[in-house]
Amino acid sequence: MKKRHAIIGVALVLGVLVSTRESAAQNVDLMAKWTAATVVNYKVTGEFSGEAVLFTADKMPGRGTVTDRFEVEFDWNPSEFAMIGTPIIKNFPSKLVSVLKNGTCTTTVSGAFEHATVVELRNDPALGMANAVHAEVQRELPAGTVAGVNEVGPCAAIRQATARSVRHRIAVPAPNGMMLAMPSGQGGYQHNGKAFIIKATSSTEKGWTYTVTPTIVK
Repeated sequence: MKKRHAIIGVALVLGVLVSTRESAAQNVDLMAKWTAATVVNYKVTGEFSGEAVLFTADKMPGRGTVTDRFEVEFDWNPSEFAMIGTPIIKNFPSKLVSVLKNGTCTTTVSGAFEHATVVELRNDPALGMANAVHAEVQRELPAGTVAGVNEVGPCAAIRQATARSVRHRIAVPAPNGMMLAMPSGQGGYQHNGKAFIIKATSSTEKGWTYTVTPTIVK
């Protein structure tokens, strides 16, 4: 019985070693394919969920919790770290989940809020050799009021904001597909073997999560 168990144990170990060797060989082949790629297609879904400034009234922000989404697709030249051709952009309506109070004071919103409408994707020399493109984003701020403290009372100061549009930029990530051949988390990228899942960490982009799917074109 002990001899039989030992044989089974050796067989299991050999099976693991063979599987590990085959997996390593596949990863090396995959890395070689990504290294040789001259054009890579990226499909990126950006999803926002979190707190956002809806408007600013006399330097006092009116805040709310918001969800939003966009999808973009573009071709990328890995050797030049640059987008090529004409990108595809698809925007979805924002959803204002809730309007937040200013402490105990009321905030009101009059009109629709659009958190992020991607107007344009473009290369930016400032990004250098980063695997990313800049998205020019338009935000539609509604009119509204936010109450605050003054000498009359705790919520007696009513500040008003008018509707307006503002623009800013966000960096849309395009990580090297070679990272998909490595364990998830290595190099700072989480992935499921086919797509990267990237959470924005900068203070100006907090709340965004990107699902990035690269495919070799040639």
